[in-house]
Amino acid sequence: MLNSNEKPERITINLIGNKLGMRGFLEKHLEKMPLTKQYLDSVKESKRDFQLRGIK
Repeated sequence: MLNSNEKPERITINLIGNKLGMRGFLEKHLEKMPLTKQYLDSVKESKRDFQLRGIK
C-alpha cells in the first residue's frame, strides 16, 4: 500500500481489513488476537504521517 502508484490512502486497520476482505472479523475479534493488534497498531498511519506521505 505504501509503494502503490494509485491515489494515496491512509493506512488504517479498517483499510487493511477491507483489502483482505476481513474487516468485520477484525472489528469483532481483534482484542482476542494481541499479536495481530500489536502489528496493526505498528503499521497504521496517523493523520499527520498520511499527510506528509501525500505531499511526497
